[in-house]
Amino acid sequence: MNHDLFRRAACLLAVPMLLLAGCQSGASSSAPAESASASTSDTEMPNYSLGLTDEGLYEGYAALDCVTLPDGYDRIPSEEGFTTVSDEDLQQAIDQFMSGFATDTQILDRAVEEGDLVNLDYVGYIDGQAFEGGDSQEQGLDYTAGSDELIDDFLDQIIGAKPGDTLDVVVTFPDPYTPNEELSGKEAVFTTTINYIHGQSEVPELTEDFVKNYLSYYYGYSSVADMKEQISAELLAEQQYNYVLDWLYQNSTFVEVPDKLVEDQVSLLRLELENAAASYEVTPDELASRYGVEDLEALLDAYRPSLENMVKQNLMCQAVAEAAGIQVDERAVSDYFSTLGVSDHSSFVESYGQGYVYQGVRTELVAQYLIDHVVK
Repeated sequence: MNHDLFRRAACLLAVPMLLLAGCQSGASSSAPAESASASTSDTEMPNYSLGLTDEGLYEGYAALDCVTLPDGYDRIPSEEGFTTVSDEDLQQAIDQFMSGFATDTQILDRAVEEGDLVNLDYVGYIDGQAFEGGDSQEQGLDYTAGSDELIDDFLDQIIGAKPGDTLDVVVTFPDPYTPNEELSGKEAVFTTTINYIHGQSEVPELTEDFVKNYLSYYYGYSSVADMKEQISAELLAEQQYNYVLDWLYQNSTFVEVPDKLVEDQVSLLRLELENAAASYEVTPDELASRYGVEDLEALLDAYRPSLENMVKQNLMCQAVAEAAGIQVDERAVSDYFSTLGVSDHSSFVESYGQGYVYQGVRTELVAQYLIDHVVK
């Protein structure tokens, strides 16, 4: 579990966002003539508060009828994962943090080879006329040489060119070409400029000077030691959060998981996937097929167990709130967002719905209650 108010949205949205990324970088029907861009004008926005009351409770269901909490749920035993951050985990977190400051090197002195990540620009012509959507507009787009990210054998033809070279890439659009039927089967010439080949990223060394110059103002780190101490504290808080909820999940008995609650989550995921497909101008079944399943229904079936587990976790937290008398009202929600430095949470309610936001805050309060009651 991620220590994040909207971890359930993240769970639900991770699938379509992953699919979107895959379509953009690896779909063989993508072409330089069509830069995929999401459009919400003709799509239905998901209602993340589906099946929830305004108080963030599952409407029509008492959680304690669905979940039997373990004896001593409010006296969880402490273990190493609750008290200690390993050196390996701390170093991994620091490495990941520092990777965000990596600088990308540019290779300019050799020819493009298969597998290179290449930055290029192009302008497409059909019968000598530039056509709409066939211009990279000098944005410098990245593609892998020899891959099928673009139409036909476009990216095979750049192999052997050097940075600074401009060459004509001749391709034929598929027939049919779904993103733009007018281009179906037509030959196009793309005048293509190779800008550079991506080299290995270089991560800066973590030194006192680096902390002082780049991290002190934005992150508040005063030294390398202080940085490690703060990151370690954040990791420990994350571990404690995960520890208590994982322990509770493993030791709870789920008497009944109402089918409706799971189906509500499936319907939300269905809508997300349909929106993702529409934004890339493919059918939902085509989108699903690119990820190794037959159609949309098969993809939904593959994720159904994960969605059921998500519902179980929500029922579990609602059950603890019912048993421990943890109340969530507007004051509690405002107080929670204040701890995040958010003075007005109305935008969250607008995006996710009041029920969803209240449910998320309830999970946070339940987790903190459990952490406070761990037997140390």
